[in-house]
Amino acid sequence: MQQPPQLRRDLGLTHAMLTVIGTVIGSGIFALPAVVFARAAAPGLGIASWLIGGLISLAAALTVAELSAAMPTAGGTYQFLRAAYGPWLGFLQGWAMFLAYNSAMQAALAMIFTTYLSALIPISPATQTIIGIILILLLTAVNALGVRFGGFIQVISTLGKLVPIALLILFGLTRIDTANLVPFMPTDGGLFTALGGALLPVLWAYDGWIVTGQLSEEVRNPQRTIPLALIGGIALVTVIYTIFNVVLAGAIPMDALTASEKPVIPLAALLFGEGGAKLITVGMLVSMFGTLNAIVMTAPRYTYAMARDGLFPGAKVLSQLHPRYQTPVPALVISCAWSIILLLSGTFGQLLNLVVFVGWLFYVFVMAGVFILRRTRPEMDRPYKAWGYPVVPLIGIGSGIWLLINTAVTDPKTAFIGLGLTLTGLPVYMYLKRNQKTA
Repeated sequence: MQQPPQLRRDLGLTHAMLTVIGTVIGSGIFALPAVVFARAAAPGLGIASWLIGGLISLAAALTVAELSAAMPTAGGTYQFLRAAYGPWLGFLQGWAMFLAYNSAMQAALAMIFTTYLSALIPISPATQTIIGIILILLLTAVNALGVRFGGFIQVISTLGKLVPIALLILFGLTRIDTANLVPFMPTDGGLFTALGGALLPVLWAYDGWIVTGQLSEEVRNPQRTIPLALIGGIALVTVIYTIFNVVLAGAIPMDALTASEKPVIPLAALLFGEGGAKLITVGMLVSMFGTLNAIVMTAPRYTYAMARDGLFPGAKVLSQLHPRYQTPVPALVISCAWSIILLLSGTFGQLLNLVVFVGWLFYVFVMAGVFILRRTRPEMDRPYKAWGYPVVPLIGIGSGIWLLINTAVTDPKTAFIGLGLTLTGLPVYMYLKRNQKTA
């Protein structure tokens, strides 16, 4: 009997780690420093926020890596939540990721890419939309040809985005004025309020690292590769973000830094002249391209994993792999289509505001799942166990709960919409389960 097609294990540690780095380092490092420093109200606290945000993300990654190594199957967090809480929560997370998180992120990155492209090449808004659609279609087609092709793009784009960042850091270190780095604390008090406000955009800039678990069935030696990719990737991003913002705050006075929407461009102009501004714009485009490719490559694995379990509308089609390329082409196609709809509708902007809230809502459940599975499934093979257990996982969980509470208090509308959007999956889940019982 002919074996059904299986996902190919074509990705090694380099590809997996660069997927983490490429997914995390997108537009955030370029677009968010002004917001972070404005909310921190002090250069020192702004820099500390980038370091603290990295440590929080690293604590979460160190925790989730235990589940990634123990359950190296496509779907990542969807599978982890199924194992710890049952299929209903896994479905809700996968449903929210498809409906609001991954597809909206693809649409947003495509639009932001074309917006910055227009700074180099004058193009109309209509043309920007067309180019955004073509970009999503192109990357979907490339990743349909095989994960190796998508992984190759990730290597090139990640290395490409790090070059301008490295140049800015290396040359910027010589232009730091230590007087620009003080004070460390806000002069009007309100330390925790300032830190809380600054950490929200910082954690958005770090978001995306968890998608690597979705590639577990396509990674060689996943029990070793996935934890190393998560830990190494987040650690390197934390170093890059922190040093980059030290240079930014040290070279540009606080008033000028917080007044500019794109403070990286003045930094490039300061270091390299007007040509430097164009260089950093190209670097930003490469960065966004790499992030978009990483999401296009990994996001459909949620849908594929859910459909394989019969827990997604159209499961018979969406659970299929291409007979030659052994990639989840139907899942890629539906992800592409929904992203284009969001791009054309123009309604994805508000969805993006929900990404951090919805994402961390499930991150907390995933991290708590480590404690649950250690109690309920002690026999499970765990090639890697969460470092610093239980302190490090509790730091990740506590930080996530704080973020959710802070959002609910300061922005209740976002919290309400995020929960409501997620809960729309409950009637869909009950319908699918009822059909499974009657089949």
